[in-house]
This record gives sequence, structure tokens and C-alpha cells, in this order.
Amino acid sequence: MFLGPSMNTVHADNPTALRLKVSNPSFYQTMLQQKTPVWCEFLSEGIEICLLKVQQNQIQLIPMSERPQGDWKTMVPPVGLLTKERFVRQSIQGTSVSYWASGRMDGLDGLGWVYPEALEAMIGGEVLVAQPMSGAFFVWSKDSMDANKIMAISIKELYSTAEEPVSPYIYHWSKDAWRVWGEAVKKSSSP
Repeated sequence: MFLGPSMNTVHADNPTALRLKVSNPSFYQTMLQQKTPVWCEFLSEGIEICLLKVQQNQIQLIPMSERPQGDWKTMVPPVGLLTKERFVRQSIQGTSVSYWASGRMDGLDGLGWVYPEALEAMIGGEVLVAQPMSGAFFVWSKDSMDANKIMAISIKELYSTAEEPVSPYIYHWSKDAWRVWGEAVKKSSSP
């Protein structure tokens, strides 16, 4: 699976002032325990988006005390940054399965969470998405049962070995919200 470089500096090709950190709810809880509440928004079961700012060529979490008023979705990087060029199309060897991955780790990999309709337009139909680890966003067509099965297993494996895991789930856009579509589970052995 495709992964990119570490998210530690701002890339010149994406100078937008706000970025996204997609995380699991435990990240926010950890920040609260450290008495550092940060600006995070709930997306779906197991997924939160924390907003980041670019300051002095570094990407930093935004404290909740600095959260601007208004709809947070109007403050994120523009949909124009969510293009096919952001993604690398991958094929799974020995199958007809393909998926798109964004792993630049520049704070923009999770834009698909904010602009699901743009993902559907890019792929050409309903999509499934996953973010098993920080900085790795995957999208593929919902129409392929083979892709769904292979990707679910791959996502679960990435999640279980990730240094900074986000979610083991596969998500589907249901026209108003992201919903958990599924998760790979081990077969139970019969006696």
C-alpha cells in the first residue's frame, strides 16, 4: 500500500493555511488529559478531524480556545485541492482490483472526508473509503465486491500494525454523513 513522507513541513504545492489531522477519538481524549484541548470535529464512529494551522512553515494543532466561530467545513482547504493528481492509483497484483491512495502526509490527505461528492465524481460512482493510519487515505469503487473484500482485509492489517492507528472500518457516504460500512473480521473456527 502507498504511503508518503512524514507530515512535518508545509509543501510548497499546497500552501493552504488550514490542514486536517484525521484521528481516532482517543487522540482528542489524550489531548484533554494533557490539559491541551484541541479543535476536533466528530465525523463518524471511530473518526474525528482535528484542524491544524500552518505557522512558520510548520503544521500545528489549533487549540480549542482559538476555534473560529461558524461552520468548520467552510474553513477547511478548498475542494479544488482534492484532485486525481493528489492520489496514486494502485492495482493489487494478480487481481482486477484497483484503489486510489493519498499518503503525502501534508495535512490534506483527509480532504475526501470533507468532500465526499468530489470523491464520487472522481471515481465515477459510489465510493468506500478508509483511513487505517494517520496520513493514509484510501478510496475505491463500492461496486467491486472483490475490491471490498481485499481492501477490508488490507485496511485491517494496516490498522493493526500502524504506529498511529486511526480506524479499522470501511466507510460509505450516505448523502448526509459518513457511516461505517464494514470491517474485516477473522473467521471463527468451528469445533
